[in-house]
Amino acid sequence: MEPPEEECELASLVCEAGDQAAAGGGRDAPAAVVARGADSGRHKAGGLLTVPPSSGGGGVFILSSRQVFLLAMLGSAVLLLLAGTKSESAIEVEPEPNVVGSENGHVREYFAPKTPFFDDRPISFTHIPKCGGTSFGKEMKPKYNEQNCYTAMRKNGTMNVVFMRSTRKHVHSEHGECYFDVWGKRVTDHTRFPRTGNVTEDYQKWLEHFVSLNDTDFGPAVDFNCIDPRDTQTRHMSCARAPNPRANHALPSQTNLERAIENLHDVDFLGLTDFYHESVCMLRFRQSRELPSGCTCDNNGNGKAQHVHETHGVPENYSGGDISQHVRQMVDALTLLDRVLFGIALDRFAGDIEEVEGMAGKTILCERSQKISLLRRDLDLPI
Repeated sequence: MEPPEEECELASLVCEAGDQAAAGGGRDAPAAVVARGADSGRHKAGGLLTVPPSSGGGGVFILSSRQVFLLAMLGSAVLLLLAGTKSESAIEVEPEPNVVGSENGHVREYFAPKTPFFDDRPISFTHIPKCGGTSFGKEMKPKYNEQNCYTAMRKNGTMNVVFMRSTRKHVHSEHGECYFDVWGKRVTDHTRFPRTGNVTEDYQKWLEHFVSLNDTDFGPAVDFNCIDPRDTQTRHMSCARAPNPRANHALPSQTNLERAIENLHDVDFLGLTDFYHESVCMLRFRQSRELPSGCTCDNNGNGKAQHVHETHGVPENYSGGDISQHVRQMVDALTLLDRVLFGIALDRFAGDIEEVEGMAGKTILCERSQKISLLRRDLDLPI
């Protein structure tokens, strides 16, 4: 089925992708349900990018993960080009020689540094749930540390720091905290949170619940009073102000990918939880102009330093590595915008760590190209 012609955007590519997805097959087999219902409209609220079916009644219109990612990347690039002086100046700035990453050929001019590379200002940390924020807070002791929107945490005179995480691990970790943590058990008590003792089946039921929600469903009443996994990272990077625990829940305002990308550009330091060790090493270098012991891949350091690791009671064997195709598709459907944002963040991270390694004359991320390419393949992101 095809969406109505007036809904075709991004140079008609949405409609074209819809035709391809409806045909099915190949490596771009349908991977994400992106609309339900005839009159749902086309929204980003609540975490699902929706394109309504053309006919009345129920109906489902499906795009593949790769198609959604490419479409959103194209749309984001166009929006940034049209966004005004700030975005235009960011694009026009000639990057420093080491700024452009070479892992996959993706352009990083959007992320030319706007502040001096070495930065010893106190840290203001935007704590996105389940992105290593508690561990980071205990280890780095930022001056400001709160689960809130990036806009609310952005402060003059500080180094504004954000950590992000690959989407499939992130959603699984969100469920783990609600399922195992003392706090999670307390807030989900007397709700219909799936907790039968079979954690694999409970995780699937939890995902099915969120996939079944509409764009207009938001707040603690719809997420068992815990965490709503629908584009959590984009929500924190695009909202204005939602002190803990408000941003744990889907908000009444739309989750805005364009604003999230602009704010990602504005961040002074971006770390990735998937490369937590390397991220902290980069931050230490930017603060002190020296790499701490254990931060390099030589024989002395072995690329390993000791870090604080807060588990929130989640057992080590709750890894999320062995999941079904159905579960993977549901996670991808719930994180359409987050996957786009993380793909851009991964590009920036690759260039940033290449720059630090060039300045330090040391290798921090061992087998960097292979590890970043593997992460892209794991998430079905363009390589």
